[in-house]
Amino acid sequence: MHLYSFAKAMGLNVEVMGKGKNNKIDYDCNPDTVLEEATRRKMSPKMLCAFKDGTKTMVEMTAMSNYTGLIPDVIGGHGPKTAPGTEGIKELNEIFKLKEDGGILNKHGVVEYVNGIAPGVFVTVSTPNAEIAYQLGYHSMGPGPLWTLYRPYHLCNLETPLSVARAVIEAMQHV
Repeated sequence: MHLYSFAKAMGLNVEVMGKGKNNKIDYDCNPDTVLEEATRRKMSPKMLCAFKDGTKTMVEMTAMSNYTGLIPDVIGGHGPKTAPGTEGIKELNEIFKLKEDGGILNKHGVVEYVNGIAPGVFVTVSTPNAEIAYQLGYHSMGPGPLWTLYRPYHLCNLETPLSVARAVIEAMQHV
């Protein structure tokens, strides 16, 4: 949400908001099939299964959607694969173009997850403002018309208390 708010505060249009996923969704996963790995990693088999079967990713996509009004382009998301790390981030500007422009999306204003850039979070943005577009290019963000802002970490279990506190503070400001 920090990236979303940051982009909106700069007057950018958030076209895609999402997160990286470090493994392909395994729809056949269950706590029994991951028990050995979970034990080795000192994790709950139910939690590891939620990571692998996409449950955690879809809960996060739903939370982002509920807060922002951005919706999935397709049910379950496209989940495109990219190169890992910063190379993968550079690919998002092309991947998230509309289909008629050579990308994968039917529409903009969506939530999405990406395999390959985990565990980071991102927003892919656009702007109708020629000066802002020039500045994004000048600052090595690419030629446009899309640019991706990326944070290379997502510390969900550590960030949750801060998110709850921020939500309470914001709610109190609207009372």
